[in-house]
Amino acid sequence: MIPQINLFFLLTLSFISYVNSQCTGAPPAFQNVLETDEPGYELFNITSNNAVWSFEITRDEEVFKPYFNFDLHNETYYFSINQTLDLEDIFNNTGIRLTSIMMKFYCKSSGLTQNYDYFLGVTEVNEFPPNFINPPFVRNITEDASINTQLIVLSEHAEDKDLNQSMNEIQGFKIHDYIPLQLDGQTKFEMPKAQDGLIRLKTPLDYETMDDKLYMLNVSVQDRGGLMDYALITVNVIDVDDQPPEFYYEGCQTKPCSIFYQTSVADDYVGDLTNLIPASIYARDRDTLGYPVSYSIVNGDIANITDYFRIDEVTGVVTIVRVLKDIDIASFSLTIKAEEVSTNRHSTSTFLWVTILGRATDGPSTQIVTQLVRGEDSTLKSAMIALGVIIFIIIIVFIVSIFFVRKRYRKPAISPLDLSPAGSEKGTDDEDLSMSDSDNWPSPIPPGKQERIIASLPEGRGSLPPIQYVETENETPSQYHQNITQSTLQRTSSKRSRKRNRENEKNEMYDGTREYEGTADCEFYTNKDKTKIKQSSKSRNVELDPKYWITVDNNY
Repeated sequence: MIPQINLFFLLTLSFISYVNSQCTGAPPAFQNVLETDEPGYELFNITSNNAVWSFEITRDEEVFKPYFNFDLHNETYYFSINQTLDLEDIFNNTGIRLTSIMMKFYCKSSGLTQNYDYFLGVTEVNEFPPNFINPPFVRNITEDASINTQLIVLSEHAEDKDLNQSMNEIQGFKIHDYIPLQLDGQTKFEMPKAQDGLIRLKTPLDYETMDDKLYMLNVSVQDRGGLMDYALITVNVIDVDDQPPEFYYEGCQTKPCSIFYQTSVADDYVGDLTNLIPASIYARDRDTLGYPVSYSIVNGDIANITDYFRIDEVTGVVTIVRVLKDIDIASFSLTIKAEEVSTNRHSTSTFLWVTILGRATDGPSTQIVTQLVRGEDSTLKSAMIALGVIIFIIIIVFIVSIFFVRKRYRKPAISPLDLSPAGSEKGTDDEDLSMSDSDNWPSPIPPGKQERIIASLPEGRGSLPPIQYVETENETPSQYHQNITQSTLQRTSSKRSRKRNRENEKNEMYDGTREYEGTADCEFYTNKDKTKIKQSSKSRNVELDPKYWITVDNNY
């Protein structure tokens, strides 16, 4: 019995010792820390309860373990930062792009050990603004560069020291205004995509028309945190040999200068021409390359012109080498060419007008003036063409406006034939006026128009239909007949109505020659109580309703 009690006692003590040796705390499974958190920053703490805690880093422990402290103070373990986890420094020193660290924590008590997994994430911080590498930038571009010629790619000349594991830290580039505006290169260059910062030429360049032979671009770079950096790009435009030479003299008013020369000589003169107008022959390269110019006489108005004249190909001095006595004209011209001594051999030509003294002359020929005018400044020509187009457009608009105004306010001419019910040229003829087919007629014409239609026709004048009288009391005229009769009488002028009434009275007058059937009622003629009723044309017009008609017995 005693051994059983001792065994039970030992088991109880062992269980109590095991329970007391259990780890009462545990580290969190996941935590996050900023790369800028300073040393001493506490991550977590655990009460020891007589347990011994330790940790290890599962990868690159020799690199990252010095960055942490796990110390026991007053029966509590504290896990904290020992060194700032600066991602840029870690990458520069080890080449490791750190994003997280995996660890294991161990709790050992009474000979038993427990372990816990621990994940620590390291978050990057936008510590540094982006910056351009070795600014400012200088780029050269020739004036004959084609559109879309690449000037610079800014992404190749910018950086951001911050490390971003998921994407590029630089967000994009931009071109800003530059002052003074005449130097702002935004008129000539563009950046199609902000992400790469590629800048290219968008419009042609012309060195000769530029006051300042350069452009300035004010550019910036921005990271995803909104931090920015600025830089200037100086774009020098380089002249190329793309312009012919020009004949020039001091005080020339056109650009490029366009002149011709004149001189007067005696027909027996031999030697250099020194009295040229407006000045001695001189040509220069319009490009800044400054190529020398060679002179030559190309042709002239007289045959074998070079038998009489020579020109120094370097100085441009013209010399008469033979007297002009055998030339039978009073004036003539020489064509002089100036050519660059270069690979492209650009050239231009002008005229020397020579007048022989003592001979009648009309001055430079029309041909010379015309050719010189063709060489005038192209800007003036463009302006004249534009002005002509504008004047032409104004004239066209004026003509069209007059047309529409007249069309709008013109009174339409209405032909009487248009009002005819049948639409025929003859209007209403005898067949149309018959009442037999009145049911097939279109809807009645508005009152007052029938007589104007009939009266307007040549054959209708004076031929209005007579008034129809109803012989019986029970007979009723058709509706169309009523409309025709009533509207005609209402709309006819009083003069025409009185004339028709007189004609009707004349037709109905008894002249003693007409015979009637039936017997005469003598009492009717001898009765003195008869009432005289006078009906004017106006009263008849409005009282043609059948209820006002007079019915006469056939016996009267």
